[in-house]
Amino acid sequence: MDSMLYNGYQGNDLQGARIATGINALASYDPVSKKKYVGGEVVAFGMGYEHKGFSVAPFILVDSKLPLATKGVLFQVGGKFQYQASLPKGFKSFTILHGIYQHGDTDAIKGNNEAGLFMIDQTFLYKIFNFGLGFYAIPAPNKKGYFWSFNDKTKFYGRGINSIGVPAIYFANATMTGYVFGGMKTKRVRIDAMIAWGDYQEYSLMTNYKIWNYKEMTLDAGIGYVYSYSSKAVSNIGNSSLVLFTKFSY
Repeated sequence: MDSMLYNGYQGNDLQGARIATGINALASYDPVSKKKYVGGEVVAFGMGYEHKGFSVAPFILVDSKLPLATKGVLFQVGGKFQYQASLPKGFKSFTILHGIYQHGDTDAIKGNNEAGLFMIDQTFLYKIFNFGLGFYAIPAPNKKGYFWSFNDKTKFYGRGINSIGVPAIYFANATMTGYVFGGMKTKRVRIDAMIAWGDYQEYSLMTNYKIWNYKEMTLDAGIGYVYSYSSKAVSNIGNSSLVLFTKFSY
């Protein structure tokens, strides 16, 4: 299943696609992958509006049948608010707020099906560098389920490296986490670094070097390390990974 709901683009709008995580998503053809990760039919609608540095993007999503034993409907409604400003000395500031309400039986146990996502992220850009900090929470009366996401635009690497699939371990119910990050991006070199603490913890450093590029063909290589741990969920691969990779794409 080459679906944008999961193994398509995974990345942050300001930082870029997560380094090497798309390699982990590659797999042989599996006719039951939709049933395993998506469940039913997904209908989503969203829109965006921008004006003088402000932007707002509301959306609604419905999955007709979660891929769990209870097979209930997933409903999400929310939006993204962003304010962009130019600062002295060439700095740029992006203040981003996400708020989402969710109704769905994501723990396969009936009752207490409400959850949500609140996230605030402050990103600064300066020439080839990016850095900032953020905080997020998954408020939910039931502490065994998840905020269900097929993909996401966070800066975390725990999902793509140490825990593959749906949902993300850092979106377990009742999670509260703060983080700081930094990185750089040139035509050939990309570096991402992250420290997160709280119910979800992550220490990650990922690098990517573009060895060769011709028209639409690219050869990349890189090395990195990712430690991720959630007190609310278990990684399906492990908590610690040393990553060495090469990738040819066209």
